[in-house]
Order: sequence, then structure tokens, then C-alpha cells
Amino acid sequence: MNTLRLTLLVILSIVSVAYGQTGGPYILDWSTIDGGGGTSSGGQHDVGMVAEEVGEVLPEIVEYEENGIDATGMDYSKLTPLLVEAVKALKAENDALKKRIEVLEAKMQQVSILSLEK
Repeated sequence: MNTLRLTLLVILSIVSVAYGQTGGPYILDWSTIDGGGGTSSGGQHDVGMVAEEVGEVLPEIVEYEENGIDATGMDYSKLTPLLVEAVKALKAENDALKKRIEVLEAKMQQVSILSLEK
């Protein structure tokens, strides 16, 4: 498997989450943790990723407590190179699909012309 495809698979395995003070379409709601006490987001809406889940596929961007299990944070900037490579992979795939569509459309046009000539 090539590196670009592998990078894309890693990126696709990461789940983005949104969380905030109220319900809605949020996956996480930090305001309800510890009985509504001290919240990571200060009661504000926020977005991010679950560091422990990211650590399963990209441990090098996650910082852990001494126990090596509980995450304390993530270096989101380290995702940038992976996202760039994932975009490149998608662009290459998109270009190949466009070319394939052009070829198929040309063939369909030839078939259409031949059927009109009969």
C-alpha cells in the first residue's frame, strides 16, 4: 500500500467531535463532566478529537500522563503534514476519476454517433 493511501486511511480513522454547554448535535459535552464543575472548555462550545483515540493511530502527537494511558493533550499542528498528504491523495484520485469519466463520455459519444449512422 502506498504512503499516500496509508496516510488517508489514518486520517479517515480519526473521529472529530464537537462539544459544548448544551445538547444539540454534539458528541461530547464537557459541561456535564464532574457534575458540571470545572470544564475543559469553560462551558463554551468547542471542537476537537478524543486524544486517546487519536493515540491509537498517531501516538506521536498525543501527550500522556505518567501512567502512559491517560492523555493530557495533543499537538494538533502535527496533523498538518498528514492532512496535506491526505488532500494530495484525494486530488490524485479525483484527477484519475475525472480522466476516466472523460474517456467513458468519449466512448459513449462514439457509440451514439455510430447508432445514428445506422
